[in-house]
Amino acid sequence: MTTIAGMTSLPIETAPKGRRRKDRTSPGAQVIERQIERAINVYLAAQYGKGGLSGLDDGAGVAKVMGKFYPLLLEYAWGDAKDDGVGISWSLSNPHVQEVLDRLADDIKGVADTTKDEIRALVGRQADEGWSTEELAKQIQELGETRSPIRAKAIARTETGTAYNLGAVSAYREGGITHVQVLDGDDDEPCASANGATWTLDEAEKNPLGHPNCVRAFAPIVE
Repeated sequence: MTTIAGMTSLPIETAPKGRRRKDRTSPGAQVIERQIERAINVYLAAQYGKGGLSGLDDGAGVAKVMGKFYPLLLEYAWGDAKDDGVGISWSLSNPHVQEVLDRLADDIKGVADTTKDEIRALVGRQADEGWSTEELAKQIQELGETRSPIRAKAIARTETGTAYNLGAVSAYREGGITHVQVLDGDDDEPCASANGATWTLDEAEKNPLGHPNCVRAFAPIVE
């Protein structure tokens, strides 16, 4: 059992060597995913709680929220890669790691855009239906109460999978791995077709997940 830096109060169990984590249900990923879900739920509730478009996050806020979780997921992925026989040593300053962190920080900003779009739609209804400012704020608050927990769960699942898989790919690059096996237990046709396929690292990097909530994972092909 090990602990991930920055989360010393929560022990993270590494999966036994050779075990494939098809749905990332290993204890460490579960811990981080639950923490992300709670943090994103708080973040979203605060955004909807503002009652309008004024002062909404431009994306930097949600990126900051997620900034403390991404390195943990990447370190966890690198640890699993090492257990799988990939010769690597974890370092947060590694250029491969930094590239992944930059990509994740940019992509997560779309959460703020989605929130704005939902609130914008209600503002449009206010104009069409003649709502008062108080009614608009009420409608936005009710939307937040409904949507925040649902979106937070989906975002946590998706971001955990994306970060973990991109972290794994970065570890494989560092360790000289060139190909991975795709492990994907989803039933939709693209994911079912990908399951068991051999991909280059570039292919895996471009397609860390097939869709939100996807259970895709990668296994290194060690020659």
